[in-house]
Amino acid sequence: MQHPSGSEGWLPTEEPAAPQMPEPRRHAPTRATSTSSARIKDNDNLDATIAANAEAEAAGTAPRRATSLGSRKSVPTVTERPPVPGPAFMGGAGVTGPKAAAEEDVAMTTRNQEARDNLTVRQRSRIAKDEAKHDKRLSKIIIEEGKTEKEALAIALDDLDNVQKLQKKTVKNEGRLLDSVARLQLTLKRAEADFLDAKTRCDMAQAAVNAELDNLETLRNQSRRLTEELQRKTADINTLRSTLAVDEREREVKLAQLRGAAGAAPSFWT
Repeated sequence: MQHPSGSEGWLPTEEPAAPQMPEPRRHAPTRATSTSSARIKDNDNLDATIAANAEAEAAGTAPRRATSLGSRKSVPTVTERPPVPGPAFMGGAGVTGPKAAAEEDVAMTTRNQEARDNLTVRQRSRIAKDEAKHDKRLSKIIIEEGKTEKEALAIALDDLDNVQKLQKKTVKNEGRLLDSVARLQLTLKRAEADFLDAKTRCDMAQAAVNAELDNLETLRNQSRRLTEELQRKTADINTLRSTLAVDEREREVKLAQLRGAAGAAPSFWT
């Protein structure tokens, strides 16, 4: 049906049926505290480990290492991942929030005014009743969303409380670990002093052994040189003895020859 003023648009020929809007689903709010609860359990394990280590140090036994729920390694590791986006209502409510308002359309406003001017009182009343029904249903939705937003805030507060408890336990464990580190450092200093003292004694003993070995090497070298000199002198003496023996024999032979020659020659008196 053409608008009586000749403008572009249309007028409804009959009353449109009210659109059926789906009822909002109500979900029972779930508290996202599983991660925080697991962290608190891990922290409780760490508390027990620190207490056991303190008792072990007092008893003189070896301390044990901490274990976590997620890992049985000596040092628990946590995989870093991007943070989870904030709650659903961080950007405002879905129905009444700043992003839920429709954009202003001048043409739509003009068409609405022109159509309103051409409606009868009865038509206006019927449309107003339908709009009132829609407003009533929308009001219920707004109220339900308000309840949901309050539940979301309660869940966020519970999560914040769990994180704060975890922070408190972590700070307490940090203090205990600092005390344990201080005690272990003192023990390390004492052990280091004992080690240096023992190392000094070991170095002195090693130096004494090295000095005696040097003296032994010197004496052995001297003994070897004297032995070699004794061998040379003995060889010289043996050579002299052999030479003397030969000379003695040759000398006796020569003397015998001389005596024989003297006996065979005529005497002056004969």
